[in-house]
Amino acid sequence: MKVHTFEAGSLKEAIQKVKAALGRDALILTTRSYIKGGMLGIGGRPVVEVTAIPGSVVERKPRRRRRPKVERRSAPPPVAAAPAKKDNGPEFKKKASGLLKEAYALLESRESASPPVEEPAEAEPRLEAKAEAVRKVHQEPADSYTPSVSPVVAKEFTVLNSLERQMGQMKELLETMVPQVHGKQIVPVPMEYEELYRYLLDQSITEKIARDLTLELAKNCRPRGLELAELLLRITDRLENVIDASGPITRPSHGPKTVAFIGPTGVGKTTTIAKIAAILKFQEKVPVGLITIDTYRIAAVQQLQTYADIMKIPCRSVLEPLDLRRAIGDMRNYEVILIDTAGRSQRDEVKMDELTTFLNVGAPTETHLVISSTSHPKAIREVVDLFGRFRLDRLLFTKIDEAVLLGPLLEVIMKVKKPISYITTGQEVPEDIEVVESRKFARMLLGEVA
Repeated sequence: MKVHTFEAGSLKEAIQKVKAALGRDALILTTRSYIKGGMLGIGGRPVVEVTAIPGSVVERKPRRRRRPKVERRSAPPPVAAAPAKKDNGPEFKKKASGLLKEAYALLESRESASPPVEEPAEAEPRLEAKAEAVRKVHQEPADSYTPSVSPVVAKEFTVLNSLERQMGQMKELLETMVPQVHGKQIVPVPMEYEELYRYLLDQSITEKIARDLTLELAKNCRPRGLELAELLLRITDRLENVIDASGPITRPSHGPKTVAFIGPTGVGKTTTIAKIAAILKFQEKVPVGLITIDTYRIAAVQQLQTYADIMKIPCRSVLEPLDLRRAIGDMRNYEVILIDTAGRSQRDEVKMDELTTFLNVGAPTETHLVISSTSHPKAIREVVDLFGRFRLDRLLFTKIDEAVLLGPLLEVIMKVKKPISYITTGQEVPEDIEVVESRKFARMLLGEVA
């Protein structure tokens, strides 16, 4: 037995669809009402769903042959026992089905345009009584085609109506709240720290780090109700503990110290090495030598050689990994050897593998990852991820003077967890380079407000 489902805007329309599809003898099984579409009751539409089966699959009682009506009598009072029994057991459904079919037949005979053919006088009162019983069960007007509804279905209607009312109340609540947050992003921090949170975001600090710093401060901050300047001072204290300043490159206690500088193309490695070499020789009086393996850029090799000639520092250019080892051996009498590597695109796997070979053979004492502070935050993350394959000992940030905001560097510092050696602040050699101080750099990351 196949059960058919029909949907309409009202129960009467659904019943009409049932009659059109399954005939006037169709048996209604269930009815329910719900809101279709929309969200939380907003924008949806009420729908009545009816399930039915053809009347032919239900055993029907034989009907008497109709004869012309001789005399119409008034109908006796409705049968009171029929609506009183409202259980939804098989007997009730079978009885209701029979009553429905007979009631429909009676009503259809009244609507028919053909000459009236009715039951004999003694039969009509019985049909009228049955129709009235059905109408009482449904508590519907006499001209309505409403099927029998069990207590379970009636309870479902009650629950649905309650849900509709609740969704309506939620809709009103949302409509009340929307003007309050319109045009203003809801922030995941206490209201009194919202200004601080937004300030950190304005410095291009990531949402996660800004949220974590703000919530940590909110948890530990006493007293409450501080001004933004005071809150920034406390954030500066926190960042001062996060930033590990390694100090400058110094002379080793024994043997030569080899320091390699790696990073992507265009970050200023060659100029930075020249600045450090000048400080070591002229300020620290440390014997220093230079080696370049930037074989892809002749101009870079010539640039470093020019700086070396001016400072009277030895400079060697190598092409192969074994040449690097020999060059380091030839400079064993120098206390510090600075190695300039070719700028590698982090996406060029061939050159990255070549750099790996050079570093494995040269075995530098320290490796500094050079990052331009003017790079896009996404590019900085990519550099950190791909150059992370090497053993990194220090971070070095260049072009600080050209960066609009330094907030993105905080993500690098917290992710790599390596000390910071230098920052560069211009093109002048050797003036525009500074050894990192934790508190000063924390203030710079916050926009020098603290």
